[in-house]
Amino acid sequence: MPLSLKVPRRTVPQLLLALVLIAVPVAGFAAVEVLTASRSAPADLGDMQAFLTIVSDVQTLVKSGDLAAAKQRITDFESAWDSAETSLRAKNPVQWTAIDDAADAALRAVRSAKPDSARASSTLDALIAALNSANA
Repeated sequence: MPLSLKVPRRTVPQLLLALVLIAVPVAGFAAVEVLTASRSAPADLGDMQAFLTIVSDVQTLVKSGDLAAAKQRITDFESAWDSAETSLRAKNPVQWTAIDDAADAALRAVRSAKPDSARASSTLDALIAALNSANA
């Protein structure tokens, strides 16, 4: 014998009304959250001037042919950048990674066993551009 569940006719519309009264506001709030989250831009990294000053110094040294001094000065950049990593990466991981990749390329070029001034200069230009984009 099949089981049959009898629900009073009056209960079905009440259940449907309750379902609508719960589902509509929840869907509305969820839509607002999704739209707000997709529109919010990641934070800028902030003032990059201290880093730009060091990299500009390195660039000047490379262009003058003083690669030994450039190697020393780029270590100042590396130390400052590494010290600020935690706070900067938290602000905008994508932007931080772009700058960090440019910094790694510049560090390799300046510290190369057989440094090439043109290559070092171009990687430093790319690092300056990346730092400037964080200031925009």
